[in-house]
Amino acid sequence: MATRNLRHEAKKDDGPVDGATMARLMDELKLAFTAEFRTFAASLESRLDGIQLAVTDHTQRLASMEDGLNTWSGRMVELEARCAAQDEVIGKLKTKLTDVESRSRRSNIRILGLDESLHSDHPSVFFAEILVEIMGKDVLPEPPELDRCHRMLTPKPAPGSRPRAVIARLHRYKIKETIILEARKRRGKLTYKGKPI
Repeated sequence: MATRNLRHEAKKDDGPVDGATMARLMDELKLAFTAEFRTFAASLESRLDGIQLAVTDHTQRLASMEDGLNTWSGRMVELEARCAAQDEVIGKLKTKLTDVESRSRRSNIRILGLDESLHSDHPSVFFAEILVEIMGKDVLPEPPELDRCHRMLTPKPAPGSRPRAVIARLHRYKIKETIILEARKRRGKLTYKGKPI
């Protein structure tokens, strides 16, 4: 702005310029440039201060984020180790469960073809006596001990349709084997009250 004023003044005096005027104009020009430079430098410095503050803030945030990531990374590694250990335990538990289920079913027999109307308040005793009738006293001299006995857990069939199977868990595995072997020998010949079993 000051340089424009000096140029404007110089244009007004179109006459010859002496050395003193020239020196004065140079000093004024120098002062004007210095003032403008200082104003520009102050403005630039304030902008740089703002940028420096932003950079410092970003640096602190990045450091905080890195610390957080390191913490989360450590926790993630710990969780992965826990998951791997739990997967191993779950695998062992599944194996044990399969073994227990197999052992539980090992003593089970299914009796097919018994009429749905056959039932009692004490199914274990009732179906043990029916087993003696079906197999005969020569195979089962007395009713076998049954731990549990029930019909298949399916909806009751309509009258005239195939009855649900009876599942009986025998207390002694050897008796179960005896019944199974005899049933295989007499396949198609086992009956109860005239109906095939």
